[in-house]
Amino acid sequence: MIHLHTPWGLALSMLPDGLLPTSQFAMRLYGRLGRHAYEGLALGAGEQRRLVANLGSLDGLILANHGPLTVGRTVAEAWMLMYLLDRAAQAQLAAMAASGGRVLAVDPALAELTYRQWVGDGSERDGDIEWPALLRGLDRTAPGYRD
Repeated sequence: MIHLHTPWGLALSMLPDGLLPTSQFAMRLYGRLGRHAYEGLALGAGEQRRLVANLGSLDGLILANHGPLTVGRTVAEAWMLMYLLDRAAQAQLAAMAASGGRVLAVDPALAELTYRQWVGDGSERDGDIEWPALLRGLDRTAPGYRD
C-alpha cells in the first residue's frame, strides 16, 4: 500500500468528480479506483473497516480531502499505480486550471477500451516493465539505497 499527500493527489481528492478519463494516464486506471469519504484521521477500527470495504478488489482509493492510496500485489505494482495516479491528477488539474475548470473527458466506452488495451492479456502487472528500469537508474545515481 502507498498513501501520499502530493499536491496533485491532494488537490484531486478535493474535486467532487475525482479523476476523470482525460488522459492516457487516467484511462490506465479507469474503473480501478474508488472513493472514501473524509472522516477525520483514520485512527479508529470502524473507519479502517470502511476503508477496506471501500477498497474491495479495487487498486486504490481517492481519500476525499486527504489524498490518494494505491495497493498492489508487489511494491512495483503499488508504486506504478501511484505514479500513474499522480501524473493523471497533474494533467487533469493543469487542464482545469488552463480552461477555467472545463476538461475534455472521453466517453466511458472509449475509456474502457483504452484501459483494456493497456491491460492486454493480463500477463503483465503494472510496474513489471518499469520497475527494473527504475532500479537500474537508482543503482547508477544512488547505489547505497540498497543498504
